[in-house]
Amino acid sequence: MKKYLITLCLIISMTFYGHLLYAQNISYQDSVQHRLDSLENVVKALSSSVQKTQKKEKDHSVWSRKRFTAIGYATQTLTPAYGNELKSDFGVALTSGRAVYLHKKPLFGKLKFAFNWGSDISYTKYKNYKEEYNYSAADEMEIQDYGLHQCDIGILVGPSITFNPVGHLMISGYFRFVPSYSMLILNDDINSNYASFFTYGGEISWKAIGIGVEGRQGSAKYSSLMSEGDDIKMKYTTHSLRAYISLHF
Repeated sequence: MKKYLITLCLIISMTFYGHLLYAQNISYQDSVQHRLDSLENVVKALSSSVQKTQKKEKDHSVWSRKRFTAIGYATQTLTPAYGNELKSDFGVALTSGRAVYLHKKPLFGKLKFAFNWGSDISYTKYKNYKEEYNYSAADEMEIQDYGLHQCDIGILVGPSITFNPVGHLMISGYFRFVPSYSMLILNDDINSNYASFFTYGGEISWKAIGIGVEGRQGSAKYSSLMSEGDDIKMKYTTHSLRAYISLHF
């Protein structure tokens, strides 16, 4: 009887010990799994933080170039209310300014709207013209020597939209109102007035370098070109096409 009791006690003890080892093993596995899960969460959090930092740095690099300067070649016509239009011999244009973005983060990660402001300066020399202007033959010789020139100095304001499809590639379109001080210079005669110009165009750029094309039109009244006196003023309309290279910084 005593022998059976000892055997039973051994069986019970071994069974209990086995259950205890099993419970400890389960607890150890749960502890290891919990630590692995915690480590995975930390890795995910760090990865997410790194990705956000990288995206923020990329966005800053892509969208931080808000100032621009552009120099371009222009073809231009000057058309009086009465008479033939004058065509440019050559023309140059210089614009500079700054873009003020209307929202901090790009829409859909690719698109931003902005308000542009700055300056717009242009110079044009026109081809020689003949009998449509009331000058003597001697004066006409002087006109051929010096020609007719137009200078416009103005400020530019207007909206723009910029799309960033990939990398540092930027595609933008804009419309600008350019109130200007406009001068027509014929020999020693300077005729000036206020002129309202409008420019509209598009540009493609990569980092600091860009190329673009824009149209420009406007009108003003000038005196003493169509007559010998200074009292008669006539409206002249200007149309331009510009191709330019730009720097962004």
